[in-house]
Amino acid sequence: MPKPSQLRDYENPFEAVAFALINHHTRYAPEVLDIQGTRAHVKAIVGTIFSQHERLNFLLDNYGDMICTRWQHKAPAAREKVITAAWPRILPRSHRPDVEGLRRYDLEKPLRPEQDLFLFPHLNLDDLSKPRPLMVMMHSRARHSPEAFAVLDNESMWLGRVSATLIPGTLGQQTMFLKGETTANTYGRIVQWRNDNKIKQCQDEGIGLSPGKGLQVLQFQQQLFNFLVECAELILPDIKHQQPRRDSEAAKHSSITTFATQTPSKPLEILLDAPYRAPPPIDLGNLAALLRARNMEAVEHLWFLRQDPGYFRDAIDELSQHQREHLCDANQESHPALGTQPFWRRVVADVMGDGLDYHYLWSLMCSRLEIVISLYEKHKKDMGPGKCLHPAFDKALTDLYDQATRLRVGCITWIADGLASSPAFRQLYRRKAKGDLETIETVKSKKARNNTLLWILERMGHRDKMRFFGLHTLLSFVDRLMLSDPKERQQVPGWICKQLSDLALVDRIEQLDRLIRFGREKHTTMSDEIRHRERQKELNSFRLIMRMNAVETRQENCTFDDPVARFMYPCDEPRTQATTEQMHDAEIRLDEVWESLDDVVRKHDSSGNTPDSFSATILKVRPLERTAVWTTDNAEVTAESFGEFIKDSEAWKVMEKLRLCLDNVSVILSELRQTTPVRDLLDSSHQAEHSQAPSLVESSTRASPTQTSSTDGLSLATKAAESQVEDERAARKALEDSRLNGTYALSVSKKVYRVFSILFPLPKYGGHLDESVEPNTPAHLLWADFVHAMNSVDMMAERLCGSAWVFTPKEYGETEKQEKHERILFYEPREGKIKAMEARRWGMRLTWMYGWKRGTFESLDPPLLHRRDDVDPSTLYKEHNISVPIDYFHNDTKYEPHLNGTFPLRYWFDASYYKDGGPVIVLQSGETDGIGRLPFLQKGIVHKLAQATNGIGVILEHRYYGKSFPTPDLSTANLRFLTTDQALADMAYFAQNVVFEGLEDKCLTAPTTAYFGYGGSYAGAFVAFLRVLYPEVYYGAISSSGVTEAIWDFWRYYEPVRKYGPPDCIDKQTKLINVVDNILLNNTKYTAQLKSAFGMESITYDDDFAQVLSYPIGGWQGRNWDPEINDPSFYEYCSNITSPTLISNTTTTPNITTLAQTLLLAAGYTNNSTSTLTLPLLNFIHYIQSNYIAPILATNTTLNTAYSTHNQTFYAQSSLSQSSWRSWPYQYCTQWGYLQTGSGVPASAGLPLVSRLLTLGYNSLICRYAFNITTPPDVEAINKYGGYNISYDRLAIIDGEEDPWREASPHSTVAPNPNRTSTTERPFLLIEGAVHHWDENGRFANETTAMLPPAPVKDIQADEVMFVKAWMEEFRTAKREEL
Repeated sequence: MPKPSQLRDYENPFEAVAFALINHHTRYAPEVLDIQGTRAHVKAIVGTIFSQHERLNFLLDNYGDMICTRWQHKAPAAREKVITAAWPRILPRSHRPDVEGLRRYDLEKPLRPEQDLFLFPHLNLDDLSKPRPLMVMMHSRARHSPEAFAVLDNESMWLGRVSATLIPGTLGQQTMFLKGETTANTYGRIVQWRNDNKIKQCQDEGIGLSPGKGLQVLQFQQQLFNFLVECAELILPDIKHQQPRRDSEAAKHSSITTFATQTPSKPLEILLDAPYRAPPPIDLGNLAALLRARNMEAVEHLWFLRQDPGYFRDAIDELSQHQREHLCDANQESHPALGTQPFWRRVVADVMGDGLDYHYLWSLMCSRLEIVISLYEKHKKDMGPGKCLHPAFDKALTDLYDQATRLRVGCITWIADGLASSPAFRQLYRRKAKGDLETIETVKSKKARNNTLLWILERMGHRDKMRFFGLHTLLSFVDRLMLSDPKERQQVPGWICKQLSDLALVDRIEQLDRLIRFGREKHTTMSDEIRHRERQKELNSFRLIMRMNAVETRQENCTFDDPVARFMYPCDEPRTQATTEQMHDAEIRLDEVWESLDDVVRKHDSSGNTPDSFSATILKVRPLERTAVWTTDNAEVTAESFGEFIKDSEAWKVMEKLRLCLDNVSVILSELRQTTPVRDLLDSSHQAEHSQAPSLVESSTRASPTQTSSTDGLSLATKAAESQVEDERAARKALEDSRLNGTYALSVSKKVYRVFSILFPLPKYGGHLDESVEPNTPAHLLWADFVHAMNSVDMMAERLCGSAWVFTPKEYGETEKQEKHERILFYEPREGKIKAMEARRWGMRLTWMYGWKRGTFESLDPPLLHRRDDVDPSTLYKEHNISVPIDYFHNDTKYEPHLNGTFPLRYWFDASYYKDGGPVIVLQSGETDGIGRLPFLQKGIVHKLAQATNGIGVILEHRYYGKSFPTPDLSTANLRFLTTDQALADMAYFAQNVVFEGLEDKCLTAPTTAYFGYGGSYAGAFVAFLRVLYPEVYYGAISSSGVTEAIWDFWRYYEPVRKYGPPDCIDKQTKLINVVDNILLNNTKYTAQLKSAFGMESITYDDDFAQVLSYPIGGWQGRNWDPEINDPSFYEYCSNITSPTLISNTTTTPNITTLAQTLLLAAGYTNNSTSTLTLPLLNFIHYIQSNYIAPILATNTTLNTAYSTHNQTFYAQSSLSQSSWRSWPYQYCTQWGYLQTGSGVPASAGLPLVSRLLTLGYNSLICRYAFNITTPPDVEAINKYGGYNISYDRLAIIDGEEDPWREASPHSTVAPNPNRTSTTERPFLLIEGAVHHWDENGRFANETTAMLPPAPVKDIQADEVMFVKAWMEEFRTAKREEL
């Protein structure tokens, strides 16, 4: 029996294991298994696994909410007690006990003290006693079959097997199948090879396992399921003895599902959850986006090396700190080469070579992954267990894997070379002997033995040791150390963190390879050493060439006594002649260094494949910028330049104010122009010669001096100030344009704006782009502030291992123009601080990637902000879920087959103003995502009512919208539970069962607590019905613009527009639509010319064409009193068609005026009418082309694709992602109606405002195509609650006077009693001049003015507060009487 120390003497751990296995088989020899006994054993284990899997599913289906809630509320000690009681043996405390066991291995003890450390490497008290991991593991193991984890569980035992701690038994010529086997009868089946080579091939490819390994996996899963079930039963001891009775349709949407599937906000929580989650799906698109982000960072790094001497200097300085020359020998002497020219030559060569290497490698990686993606899409249908990969795809995947291996080898080499000599660790090492660099060796000092982080990093810098432990294991271990302890993070140099980040991407590629190949080992003959040599050959040996020859070719110009000093680039200092000349000299030296590289590469490249100039290749990205030569007129303007009379004058004071207040520069300049000395100078400026202010940068490789001759400093400063005014005006105009165009319009808090002001500094008025004008500009930017700022503008942050963070625009994947929404990668600084100059480089990268500039962002006025102003409501309010029944009405046949399960109904609440006895105000979000209603909780009607009554405000999402789905898809069969009755029951159930987080000790359910409902539009009718149907649950309700009368043909929708719209506009609209209808319905031979006039000749169906022409009038409903959400399009359209002049004569149609006159005559209009309608028709055509045609064609989308209602293929989609167009149409097709037609308008009402081709048949095409519904909706199912006549105590009816939906409300002109008397008990109010639920939104206190909100809205909101407070008094009185 060898001592463990003998095993440790081997440099290669694999050799140690081989030594033990070969020479000491009595200790390490595998157990020989018996086929019959093994099969019987497997059958028993598999039976336990599946029965416990079923039991776990039953527990989560029926008690998942309780399990999750109780677990979250337990103290850590109580959690540990549950875990310890559920696990039959002693559970280790530390994370990854297998790795920790090897690190702390006692040389005098046997190698295999505890097999459990290696059989269950992810089970430990530290991790499982935290709130999330156990719940995540329960959910993932229950909701996926055991076979889904077979490969993952097998791989988790890797370290135990290679260390000879876990030795699987042997059963020759047999294969066990786990992957793809989903039943207890087939899971773990053992098949003999006999003469069937396919069985053996399955084992080779990882689809099958050797019986010994498979048995270990089954034992692992058996004990794990026993543990999870026992934990669940210990958390809920009252359900332990209930038997499984799981319904196949039982609910799987509960709080534990939401909790376990949501992504945590903290990187450490994400890392801790990872081992317990189900294996991730193949996501090639995400991986490709990450690689593109890394490649773009490499491209921009290389460009900065070529462009910026300061950046080049910093890179040299960083790399020089990781050279072994810094290590001392036994005599405490550093290497004699430190700081010499050969030392600096090598460092400079490595900086340049690495820049070129990584640019090449990552671009090659991206291109190879693109090949894999294209072949995967082509052949993925033919992939699966038991199927061979297509040869072309297999080769592409192998090429990608080999490329990843080359990157891995490069990263390992850099870690090995730089770890010991890094500033944080160099005191723990010394050199054994003197000598040159090639013979330097390092030895670890005694102080390093207990440093866990160093122990891990050493193994990451050794290829064999990394293979022994596994790249993924080492990365997750070191990442956890760094995230758990900031002190550990500070030890790791930023340069090594970047290597860890690259290794994390390599690990993702290798995991992808295993996932696609179903876990088989790579059968490649290329060793790491061969790959390394091939890599060097493929890269033309950039670094080697430069080390030997780069500097010698320009010896006379490129000396390297100290490059850090030679490339000093004071661009962040005040501009003087000395600093400008120093910058100019540094740029010349940088150009010479890169030109020397070009010469060397051309000299040593005999293939003829190398470009003439690497600099030229770099400059293809973007041109260089260089500093202009200093002249006497570049000097900065000061008070002395004008004489003492200027120094004390008002002009100079205003100029100083101008320097400090550029945000209001236009106002300041106006003041400046009124100052006498300045006005006189400006008036006489034509008598002197003036030149442009000097610029720091010019877009050329070498700039010539700017010629200036003016000595009038004030004139120069004024011109610069005027230039800045124009820039600021342009920025603000761009911001306003972006609001209109739906692009960037980013209003941010002062804290966020401060971050972007550092990233995008305004130029000093002398013209220097590198000097910020803001007072008190900090010398650095905190990393945490940068991440917060990026998140605040919808840039989602994802942390990779090490220091890399990838930011993804929220729109990523939702637009065809992906290049505008690519991801961007930044490295977190080691100290957590971004230096000002580095921050500005980051700003340049953001500009290149997304077009961001200073004018993209607009700061809110911070001193007056309410405490919630600068917070996006979706981040201010936590998302909650309550489990509600899918089906409340098991006696109603329309819901057959009935379901017994539940689903998570989402809600948000704000208890900031709550006091004991206060009410709960629930806003029903209606037919939209509930997130869109959060502003009403933040500053709208719910906020006002909660504040006034000391209540709790709630936004409750409607079933089948947002994220509240009771079924896995939106097929017609699964939409049967989307009825108003079911949704009303949801809202009642919520009030009777909700427990608000943080208020668990209070009884806040109805009818003990007063509940009030609020809703607008459909939701307004909804809460009105709620008050009638559940009066004992909801004590009152406010129906704003509630459409209580369901109507099939709702032609009256446009009648308020006719009545209250501008008469001239309405007259032109009806006549223009009549022209269209007369041609399409009565004179069809002109149809093609009509469509051509509008640029819509490609639209197939006439009714689709008529629908597009009806869009502009629909802008009426979007009007709002609040400018922030008002839609101005209706009045823009009206001003267009009523304009006395031609708006534009640029259309896509030739001879448009003649064609317009022809069409008017074809429509039956006389010559006199033609003369009055030609101009409106031309402007109508221009408006349609500009707003509806050109934007679509610009995206290369056909008009039929964009506008056709006859697209049956589109309507066949039924996934949850289609809810935005599918859920509400199902409701109006089955119950509500509201089809807005032009054909239904009676002759007595006048000409219709929309085309008569918009018929019930056309508007109901979606009902037929999407749901196969061919009959009118059951409007009586809605109108039975009261319709126009609905009335109830403590039910308020609020409508807008000019609302197009008014005609479906109790205020309708055709309602039996539209002029009811309003009382406190039954309010009945009409908001003067209002449109759709204008009382719902609000503004912060600091945003209100004398005109905003307008008086009618302000009065109505005050009335609502008044009568709700009165209702609360009634409630309290009733409660006192009950007592």
